[in-house]
Amino acid sequence: MAYASSNLSMLQTANGFSQWHYKSDDDTLATIDAYGYFTASGNMPAVNDTITIQGSDAVAEYVCSAGGEGVGISVDMIDGTRRVKESKKQYIGVLLTQTELLAGTSFFVGTHIQGYISRFTTVVKKAVTTGGTLTIELAGTAVPGLSITIEDAAAVGTVQSAVPDNKNLAANLVPALTAGGTGDIEFVGDSNFATAGEVYAMIEITPYPSQHSTNNVQIGTFVNETDLLAGTSHFIIAPVSGQIESTNSVVNKAVTTGGDITVELDGTAVTGLTCVVANSAGVGDNDTDDAADLEGATGAVTAGDAIELVFEAAFASAGNVWVGIEINPTTDADVLAYCSSFIEQVDLLAGTSHFVTAPVSGYISKMTTVVKKAVTTGGDLTIELGGEPVVGLTVTVADSASVGDIDSDVPSVTNGQSARVTKGDAIEIVGDTAFATAGELWVLVEITPA
Repeated sequence: MAYASSNLSMLQTANGFSQWHYKSDDDTLATIDAYGYFTASGNMPAVNDTITIQGSDAVAEYVCSAGGEGVGISVDMIDGTRRVKESKKQYIGVLLTQTELLAGTSFFVGTHIQGYISRFTTVVKKAVTTGGTLTIELAGTAVPGLSITIEDAAAVGTVQSAVPDNKNLAANLVPALTAGGTGDIEFVGDSNFATAGEVYAMIEITPYPSQHSTNNVQIGTFVNETDLLAGTSHFIIAPVSGQIESTNSVVNKAVTTGGDITVELDGTAVTGLTCVVANSAGVGDNDTDDAADLEGATGAVTAGDAIELVFEAAFASAGNVWVGIEINPTTDADVLAYCSSFIEQVDLLAGTSHFVTAPVSGYISKMTTVVKKAVTTGGDLTIELGGEPVVGLTVTVADSASVGDIDSDVPSVTNGQSARVTKGDAIEIVGDTAFATAGELWVLVEITPA
């Protein structure tokens, strides 16, 4: 069936806010909240109005996340357990290492998307001895409500989350990323953290209504000082097929002598795509650049391709950066969600688990790795949820795996119960003890929302 205007009713309105009800005896809840169902609804419900949707199989409460302009309404489930494609949310995760956490060093990331931060989640990767508070700041101002206090003796795998007091508050709006310091997002830790601990943190960004027509995907990684100054390439995996549209970088440690960051695919540079990091670039400074031609072959990627971030030899003395890549997909990319992690050599060889948090509810459908530093003796990576493995999902990295080598695997049962995650769950990436001598990996986890 299709949307029927006769099934939509206004229940009440006051002070510019309305409550609505939509009922269909023929369409399930999943059909009604799927992409494009409400396109024909016109301008009736407005942003932040609530709507009760009564499908043929279930009833749920939603908030209108977009509306007007003749495009129809978009809806998000109020309890946050389902990601509806209209919202086109983006997720950025970072690992706050022990050095940063204990020093109270801020961590900066960038995003291509304009919108508001709608959720902040953390998971403990290394047990925290003396805890503290993590907050999110935009342009130096803390976002009210986006604060998480991690307790003393917090165990590995401990998950916490926070939402803003008012997601539409001006202090929570992320502007477009432009060179010179706007659009970057700051993870701030206080000085209470002590002795030991590492935390993976993820933010969820909900776009402005004006950006709901784009489904671009950003994926990124952190480049430490050793690699930046040595000109050591980093590799990430393209989560979707499409065209690389832009790149952005944010300084996390002041850069003494700057240089260029370029992007290569199979050894060929993407035309016109260069981030120039200036000499004496300060913490929080950012740079962004657009590809010269979105139709050009040099920027075309297929899901699963390795994307190489290349740092020129000019970088010197000091500095580290976070780098993001924006991809304009050729498919409906927001069908899937992604989270990623970089496993440094010390953790890979020790078999230390890495943790990320599920950005959406659904099923883990794939894990892909790319070698960033050549692996001497290889091994297996698996995923565990609540201490139980995802059945059949094992990525085997071979002995003598070279830089840029890619491996992937999928669960043995599609949408199997062992792969089921709820938004905010801890996802444990487990490496076995076979890895030895040398190696580093970047890992991408794919989730099919449900």
